[in-house]
Amino acid sequence: MVDAAHIIGSVWSRSATGYVHGVLYWDYENRDEDDNPITQLLKIERGETLHWSLRGPRVCVGFRDGTGRRQPCPERTVITSGSAQCGPCQASDLFLECYRCDGTICHATAERRDECRNTDYVVYLAVFGDSLVKVGVSTRARVQTRWVEQGADYAGVIAEIRDGKEARRIESRVASSSRAVSVVRSPTKARMMALTPNRGRVEESVAHVVRQAIEAGLDVIEPEIVILENHYRIGQLPAEPTSWVPSGRERPTEVDILGEVVGMKGSIVVTRTGATIRYIDLRWSAGRRLVKNPEMSIEVQSAIEEFF
Repeated sequence: MVDAAHIIGSVWSRSATGYVHGVLYWDYENRDEDDNPITQLLKIERGETLHWSLRGPRVCVGFRDGTGRRQPCPERTVITSGSAQCGPCQASDLFLECYRCDGTICHATAERRDECRNTDYVVYLAVFGDSLVKVGVSTRARVQTRWVEQGADYAGVIAEIRDGKEARRIESRVASSSRAVSVVRSPTKARMMALTPNRGRVEESVAHVVRQAIEAGLDVIEPEIVILENHYRIGQLPAEPTSWVPSGRERPTEVDILGEVVGMKGSIVVTRTGATIRYIDLRWSAGRRLVKNPEMSIEVQSAIEEFF
């Protein structure tokens, strides 16, 4: 890894044995044929010890072009909003409108709309714990990867559709006609890690959402539920993990992390320092610099913990 990696976010990538996961970052020391920095993966392995300093200010992570390829921010703009992109990069991101789509009016380019219309999509239910159900959309080809990217415990497909706009319409209708949610925040996901999901309750929760969707006139099916916990290998934690990023109105711009990796679930990396279980959400890290600091010691980290 370079001395200071500009973090884009978390990544889960298919491998011969399952998934490789870690941090995706811009490598400004190595360039492609167009003289743009390339993206690199910093793997996060279970059992390794992290000596990380996550430092601000946050710098725009760039955008995706019409092919879906990542492009760096031309100005490397410092950002202060909640987004990891500056305004010009948001305007240049040809996939951003697809992320925001609710199936009503398409705001994508004509080329992107044609691609979307001719792609196979699925509408799915993802379960966190055993009762929190999220509805979402993915291309059929990468649906399981989408599930583990979110850190779901269980998931299943309730509809298959050619045309992403129609898939988004069904997703929106399921969310408005049932108790399924569209977003699950990281603190909620972290709280679920100390629980032992009950398979029977999972099936009841999914069946309830499907019944509500059918009653609303939607053409959905009872899914085959897939268990995802083996991809994370975290197991049940002895206690609810706390965040490395202190809560409150005045959140820090920089955080030091020292601990053994218990596992990674979605964008959340769980660590153990002594008897303390903590987590860092790599989405919070997007735009920051990751600096490896092998001189960091347990004593220093203990002092930081006492301060908070």
